[in-house]
Amino acid sequence: MKKRQALVVGINDYLFQHELRTPANDANAVAQKLMELGFEVTGLPSASTQEAWRVHQEKELLTHELEGAITKLFALNANVSIPETALLFFAGHGLRKEIGNFSKGFLATSRVDRKESWGFPLKELREILEKSPVKQQIVILDCCYAGELLNFDEADPGDGETISRCFIAACREFEPAYEPTTGEHSILTEALLQGLQQEGFISNITICQWIETALKTRNQTPICRKWGEIVLRDPGLELPEDPPDDCPCPYKGLEAFQEEDAKYFFGREKLTQTLVNRLRDSQLLAVLGISGSGKSSVVRAGLIPNLKQGKTLSESKTWKICAPFTPGDDPLASLAQVLVNEKLCTSEQATQELAKGAKGLHRLISPANAPCVFVVDQFEQVFTPSQDPAKRKQFFDCLLGATDSDSLRDKGGWGRSATSPLRVIITMRADFLGKCAEYPQLAKLIETHQAIVTEMKEAELREAIGKPAKKVNWNIPPDLENLMVADVQKSPGSLPLLQDILKQLWHRRSQRLTVQTYQDMGGVQKALQNRANKVYYQTLSSEQQAIARSIFLKLTQLLENSKPIARQVRKSELTDLPYPPEEVETVLEKLEAARLIVTSELEARGNPEEKIIVVDVAHESLISNWKQLERWVKENFDAKRQEEDIQKKTRDWADKGKRREGLLRGLDLAEVELFEREHSQTFPLSPLAREFVRKSIRQRRNSRLLGIGAVVTVFSVVTGLWLNAQRQATIANLRANAAQAQHLLSTPQPLEGLVLAIQATGESQGQLRRVMSSAQSSLLTGIQTTREQNRLRGHQGGVNAVAISPDGETIVSGSWDDTLRLWNRQGEQLAVLRGHQSSVTAVAISPDGETIVSGSGDNTLRLWNRQGEQLAVLRGHQDWVTAVAISPDGETIVSGSWDDTLRLWNRQGEQLAVLRG
Repeated sequence: MKKRQALVVGINDYLFQHELRTPANDANAVAQKLMELGFEVTGLPSASTQEAWRVHQEKELLTHELEGAITKLFALNANVSIPETALLFFAGHGLRKEIGNFSKGFLATSRVDRKESWGFPLKELREILEKSPVKQQIVILDCCYAGELLNFDEADPGDGETISRCFIAACREFEPAYEPTTGEHSILTEALLQGLQQEGFISNITICQWIETALKTRNQTPICRKWGEIVLRDPGLELPEDPPDDCPCPYKGLEAFQEEDAKYFFGREKLTQTLVNRLRDSQLLAVLGISGSGKSSVVRAGLIPNLKQGKTLSESKTWKICAPFTPGDDPLASLAQVLVNEKLCTSEQATQELAKGAKGLHRLISPANAPCVFVVDQFEQVFTPSQDPAKRKQFFDCLLGATDSDSLRDKGGWGRSATSPLRVIITMRADFLGKCAEYPQLAKLIETHQAIVTEMKEAELREAIGKPAKKVNWNIPPDLENLMVADVQKSPGSLPLLQDILKQLWHRRSQRLTVQTYQDMGGVQKALQNRANKVYYQTLSSEQQAIARSIFLKLTQLLENSKPIARQVRKSELTDLPYPPEEVETVLEKLEAARLIVTSELEARGNPEEKIIVVDVAHESLISNWKQLERWVKENFDAKRQEEDIQKKTRDWADKGKRREGLLRGLDLAEVELFEREHSQTFPLSPLAREFVRKSIRQRRNSRLLGIGAVVTVFSVVTGLWLNAQRQATIANLRANAAQAQHLLSTPQPLEGLVLAIQATGESQGQLRRVMSSAQSSLLTGIQTTREQNRLRGHQGGVNAVAISPDGETIVSGSWDDTLRLWNRQGEQLAVLRGHQSSVTAVAISPDGETIVSGSGDNTLRLWNRQGEQLAVLRGHQDWVTAVAISPDGETIVSGSWDDTLRLWNRQGEQLAVLRG
């Protein structure tokens, strides 16, 4: 075992301060526990040269003695061996010296007098810790006002990249620490000793959890801060060395397992056998399951390797198994690309023969001289509204019809036939079976030849978690495995989320895996959302956030049942967004580095030398589990629908040779023009679609078609009158807004006036194609009138919410850095409010200005007083709290959450009601 050293200090005897009863006892008891954990312990003031750990009950300890011992402990003396872990325990008086607007903290030694001598300064302790080469540092202070001593601006040396630290203080800066009138130990030491004597695994994290729980109802609040994990006892076997840095990750994150990942794919052996047996006697296999059940992975990493190796079906070794493909925007073109890539035909041959349907496909696969297997992944993509129904049916007839030899004799219908040289495997979300009903033969075929991917049983989940880790000599603690299994079982369709958090934990493998680490990341359900939010809010500028929003909206598509699914797009379609290309590239790189999107390179059809880069959402689960993306899709539902409709009409026009009769006319063209004006930034049209619209507008301008002159004339007159009336109404409305803006600018509400002036200017430009003079005048006045009064700096992340007290003197802000901050009207920071374990998303102040309520991504509300002291934690929501408000009488609090509920609370933090609707 590597060397561990501890210094325990317990001072009962003070010359100018009142004497204490328990510190020496506290130090001796802690020393004995630490020795049981393998520490070499030195006690001060020393009671015996034979027992260096023992602390004397009545001896004095001077400041220079304490300073020397601390310096030696943390290995700053020359020729001192460096321990792996150094622990300082101090029990005694703590002092605070006020110096103007500042204060300094001290560990009081025996002769402090609050005049000439104050003891050992915390500033020096910080400097020692900063310079110390010891990699694991623990400081436990059991003294009055320990929170002041643990002022992190003064005592915390920071989170070094290679240093693990733990600080434990007996109480907050405004509280005294207590020693009971009876008993042997102080309140903090009693809890610490109980934590140290627990059975099983012990670390700084478990100790902090124990202390916080034990003192939760006591009249002093401990402070525990930890960076990294320091293991104090591990009863298990010696763990193997961590896998090397270049060892491949055995988990796939949000991506599906591929054929080359088969060695890491566990838990689906039984299902794989079932799929092979179902394919033995059938030309079609439809693998169905809910989103996130692992359909793609079991086919790609389970079924395909089994078939190629002939593990279950010996003759399958001779089959030609083509690379899986997704239908995309043009399923027939995607099928043709597979045939070309497999070198079964040329691009021209594929186009010609597939146009002939099932017979043509059979001719294309005949050179293989063996049964061919096509794998269509994410089959539900064929049901997107942008698909041409005729082309969709042609794809069905071609691929699925070719599995039936009867169809080759023109007898119609699809069914089972052992004579067909083609087998087809499809994966599809089970909720799309209803769409198949529109094609009765397809529905009957899938119903007859389906296999359902059900949720993994507990034993299968344990294999999926544990066996890949064993492959790379990595250990996952049993308690963490148990928790992950339980979390997945509570959340159907969460296998991608499980893989995602396992991959994140893998990247932290240099640290020990613990339940606390897992929970801090958000667990199975929230780790992905937390990571996506962190990337979006903390690494992207405001312009880059707009770019990311457009990218993700491009990467989703809507189906006729309104459920969004993932969509693959060419990278060039994203770089065509109306933003600087270099900024788009930067955002794509950041999203890919965070594993929220994936890019891949494909060969252009018929030209292997030409490569195209495509972009995908890392997994469809991101669409349903990232609340921000889900909100974007909902907010832009109608515009997204319209954009997809325009793109479909564009493809139809191009497929028919870009003929004039295929161009837009009348209301269709007017709607597209309106769409471009209102949504071009979020949903820019493709170059082909822009050409389509441009030529449609040109045709309208030049059209002189016979037979419609009178109708067009009458319609134009009516439309013109209507447009003129609308224009006059718009002008009147804008003039009124500009006048209101001018009025507000002369009142104590100049900011509201500026906002209204900006709105009036934008509406004038957008609706009239010019800026009215009255709107321009109000905007110029607003710019000259309003000025930034102050800039409040301090948060380490984006600010999500702000509120101002009724008297206008106090400002509270909430941030992605997990803190609230209080400011005065002059912009001076008054306090930092810590307690939330995730981003602060909402804040409110009571009408009397005395109570602050905050909501957070940690699913809690917290109540604070105006001095920044936490009063209560309100638990009940099951997801992020996004809004809070306080009633006019200050007695009722209402909160809203992403768990689709509102909750009512009283001022004491008790839940009154849950509102669902």
